[in-house]
Amino acid sequence: MSKIVLISCNNTQEPYPVYPLGMTMIAEAARSRGHQVFEWDMLFNNNSLADLGLYIEKQQPDFVGMSLRNIDSVNFNQQESYIADYKSIADQVRKSSDAKIILGGSAFTILPEEILSTIGADFGIVGEGEFTFCNLIENINSGKTIDTKIIHSTQPIDGDQILIVRRNKELTEFYLKKGGMLNVQTKRGCPHRCAYCSYPVLEGRVYRQRPVADVVDEIEMLINQYNADYYSITDSVFNDSTDEYLKIAEELVRREITVPWMCFLRPDYFKTDEVKLLKRSGLSSVEWGTDCASDTTLAAMQKDFNWEQVVHSNKLFADQQIANGHFI
Repeated sequence: MSKIVLISCNNTQEPYPVYPLGMTMIAEAARSRGHQVFEWDMLFNNNSLADLGLYIEKQQPDFVGMSLRNIDSVNFNQQESYIADYKSIADQVRKSSDAKIILGGSAFTILPEEILSTIGADFGIVGEGEFTFCNLIENINSGKTIDTKIIHSTQPIDGDQILIVRRNKELTEFYLKKGGMLNVQTKRGCPHRCAYCSYPVLEGRVYRQRPVADVVDEIEMLINQYNADYYSITDSVFNDSTDEYLKIAEELVRREITVPWMCFLRPDYFKTDEVKLLKRSGLSSVEWGTDCASDTTLAAMQKDFNWEQVVHSNKLFADQQIANGHFI
């Protein structure tokens, strides 16, 4: 068994503070393998490097995992890189402990070589971390030689292997107060080929659906244990060709769970009864990955829907008083 401190390194509240679900998923996986895990959230702790240093000195972990969510602010008018901030966090850990530092998260997966060389960590994991993070730690503990600093996750996690995660109570209360919602992932992967999108790199191109019961159990837990009065489904695209998303809505209705929620959808030829079902399950707002306003630009962005589907989708959801938001 190892003592592990996981750090959510996100320090931004734009567009709103988001619970560090990735860090908590790794924590849940490591605990299930018998490791002692502590979670530290930079945003919750006022981005204080001094407090982080004291915490690391107190815990004296064997390993420190750094979860890196964003590379930069994704703001054309005021672009800000976060890599220097991540390096400052790693430097503080080095001052306070001899623990091996392992990087991971979506930002690291996109630019692994550049980030590892800048931050100077011991190892980094590209892709999903639940299995790979634990395997790396256990291989190090057993004395195995690790011949590369960048470890690629080669064992995709099946949907039924994605654990229901127990949130940290203090963090949960903080993010409910600051951001107004909690987050749930129902699947991983995206088969679409939008020209600009990194989700297929991060999660692969094949949907891996979690069991419907697991998803709704987790939603119920957020409501009953943490008093969530709003939640967000974080899938890159919630609707899918096999209609698993509708099965989740049906189960929410069956259990009489009507707490409002939001999601990201892909424009399609939705049917009125499908939208009414989503409304009954609590869906209150949708963010559409439209990004364009004509068939010409949709095709150039490699979107696999047309402008007619955008208009059709917007009208059907608006008719049910579900708020529509479009990225343009």
